[in-house]
Amino acid sequence: MEFKSNRPIYLQIMYYCYTRVLTGQWPAAGKIPSVRELAVTLSVNVNTILKAYEGLEKEGVIYT
Repeated sequence: MEFKSNRPIYLQIMYYCYTRVLTGQWPAAGKIPSVRELAVTLSVNVNTILKAYEGLEKEGVIYT
């Protein structure tokens, strides 16, 4: 994934995840990648993924 400098990375990751859920790449009731797994996949810090996942949870897109 190539990040744009005009938006915070965690917001771009939230959009990335949201898109995966909407398109069915991540099944609605299925398991999403772990924080560490996604951090390695996207080459970002674990804390960035945590912030994105927290945002998605607040919006009701994912749950723990």
